[in-house]
Amino acid sequence: MKVMQPSRLPNEEADRLIKRINPGKGWDYNPGKSALEFDQTFGGNFKLNDNQPTYKDFGRPSVKDVKERIPSPDKFPSIKEIGEDKFVELLKKEFNLENADYSVFDVADNDKTIFTLDRLKHGYEKQDGRERYLSYAKSTLQDPFEVWLSEYINEKGEIELRKTYIGLFKDKETKEDIFIVLRQEKDSFIYWNSFERRTPQIDKLRRGYLKYWKKSVAPLQVPCLGLHRFQLTPRGN
Repeated sequence: MKVMQPSRLPNEEADRLIKRINPGKGWDYNPGKSALEFDQTFGGNFKLNDNQPTYKDFGRPSVKDVKERIPSPDKFPSIKEIGEDKFVELLKKEFNLENADYSVFDVADNDKTIFTLDRLKHGYEKQDGRERYLSYAKSTLQDPFEVWLSEYINEKGEIELRKTYIGLFKDKETKEDIFIVLRQEKDSFIYWNSFERRTPQIDKLRRGYLKYWKKSVAPLQVPCLGLHRFQLTPRGN
C-alpha cells in the first residue's frame, strides 16, 4: 500500500498560524495543511449526547422568554439570486479570505476560531437559502447569548466535543434565531456549520457545559450532574 505524505504549509506560514492560534505547550508543531481540516480519527454519524445537563439545570430561561436580542446584520443575497461565484466572493470578503487560505477571529469566550473557504461550504452547499445567514456568523461568535461545550456521540459510543455558539437576533424579517457550531480540533475550533432555527429547537441544543452566558439575562446556577467531565471556569458578560 502506498502511503501519501500530507502536504505542508511553508514553514513561515506555519509559524504565523501557530503564533495566531497560540496552542498549548506540547502542541506547537508544524500543523501543515492538516491543521485546517478535520481529524478523521473518529467516523460515523455523531449526534448530541442526551446524557448531559440542560439549560434548565443551569437555571437559564427558555429562549422564548428572552427579550434581550441584538440587532441582526443584513443577510447575504441567496445563491439563486446572484450565483455561486459571486456568493463565494462575498464570503471571501466577509471572512478575510480574499488573499489567504484561512483566517483567525477572536470570539467571545476568550478563544479563537479558524475559518476556511472549504469549511464554509457547509453553510451554502445545499443552496436552500440558509446561506443568507452566514452574514450572522461573526456577530454570533463575538456577541453570543450563550456558548455551550457539548458531547457528541456516534453509534460506536465514541465521543467528541463541539462548541455551540447561540446568537439571538432581532431579525428584520422573521423571528428566527441563529446558532453557530464550531468543532474542536487539536489547535483550536474550526467553523463547522450555521443554521437558523425556530425557538423551541434552539432550546434542545442547549445541553452540555455552559461555558459563556449573558449575565444580564438570568443568574447562573451550577448543577452537580455531569460536570466532572469539564474542568473549565464559566465566564460571561
